[in-house]
Amino acid sequence: MDSDERDLARLLGLGRMVIGATMLLMPRQAVKRYMGEEEPSWTAAMAMRGLGARDIALGTGLMVALEEDGDVARWLEAGAVSDAGDFLATLSNFRELPSLRRFLWLLTAGSATYLGLKLAGALD
Repeated sequence: MDSDERDLARLLGLGRMVIGATMLLMPRQAVKRYMGEEEPSWTAAMAMRGLGARDIALGTGLMVALEEDGDVARWLEAGAVSDAGDFLATLSNFRELPSLRRFLWLLTAGSATYLGLKLAGALD
């Protein structure tokens, strides 16, 4: 496996874990940043915690696979599927999101989906 691609995968996994931990530990602040809500509801905070746990699990699985020569490509694909879901969720609520955030999150989720699939193909 190419070390540059493994390094990118490692950054993707670490980033996913950091973002996931932020969403899990500070869900109301994450909702404010993601959706622009000034006073996030408890349901939004609960959903954000669930997304955070998802990202921690995906990032941890990827990091373990990288360290133990596991199935890196499958973890990257699983992350790409979740990122594609984030992209579609953002797109489906495009008009409700503040203007700058809608483009930022589409770009972020779309880029993560693309990178995850590209790295999965390279590291398969």
